[in-house]
Amino acid sequence: MPVSRETITLPIYPVQTVVFPGMRLPLTAEPQLPAVVVEAMRHDQPLAVALVRRPHGDGVEIPHTIATLARIIHGPLAAASARLQLVGVSRIHLLSYRHADRYLVGQARFLPDLDEPVSPLLVEEARALGSELWSVVDLGIPYPILPHQPEAVSYWIAQHLPIDPEERQELLELRTTTARLAKEVALLRGLLDSYRSEQINP
Repeated sequence: MPVSRETITLPIYPVQTVVFPGMRLPLTAEPQLPAVVVEAMRHDQPLAVALVRRPHGDGVEIPHTIATLARIIHGPLAAASARLQLVGVSRIHLLSYRHADRYLVGQARFLPDLDEPVSPLLVEEARALGSELWSVVDLGIPYPILPHQPEAVSYWIAQHLPIDPEERQELLELRTTTARLAKEVALLRGLLDSYRSEQINP
């Protein structure tokens, strides 16, 4: 799929994590919801959720330019702010951003994965390794049912791998599903090898 040339204007929500398309991030009101979230809810508009770059010491939040367009939804049991969730919709490229009152606003383009064939063997290996990792390591989530569609598999694994935010950002920035799955397979192998070694030599 070609990159869209259409630009959109979005409020930017700088965070300390990465949200992938199709994935969810809970929002809490401690001590209160950020102004950018409140405004997005008020106008029923999407947000650009962007990982904050490592601090530069001046307190300024500088977002990574590859981010995720996300929408706010209510949790299944209540409409309280503690039940709010961000749901990733698609990857975007922030072309520019500026301060607007209490938060950042940016110009962005949609950035879908480049269209290329994905090896079914690679997808199945990623799913198998992902299932194995979740069966032997407590990651704090119920045992998963991984998706089958290649792009969805790559985003699901990227969201749940026990890696730091900068490594997640690297996965988000990869332009093809094949490249993302290949890197995830390497990461999964390394994590499983490390776990097995710990079990043999505690």
